[in-house]
Amino acid sequence: MPFTGGAKDVGVTALSYAEANVKAAFDLAQKLVQAKDVQEVLQLQSEFVKTQFSAIQEQTKELGAVIQKAATPK
Repeated sequence: MPFTGGAKDVGVTALSYAEANVKAAFDLAQKLVQAKDVQEVLQLQSEFVKTQFSAIQEQTKELGAVIQKAATPK
């Protein structure tokens, strides 16, 4: 059974977040391959964790709003 209405919005939103997170991980991998030393690797990893933590917090908040909207009867 295909997604309809709000459920489709939830799926599309979740998929877009997953794609963004995978892209961020690949971007980090490219930077790590080009890192000059261990210190740079650690700095890149630290920045990635901070950025992703913030992104996931925002994504969770927004996805919750989309789910709530989808669950609200019209």
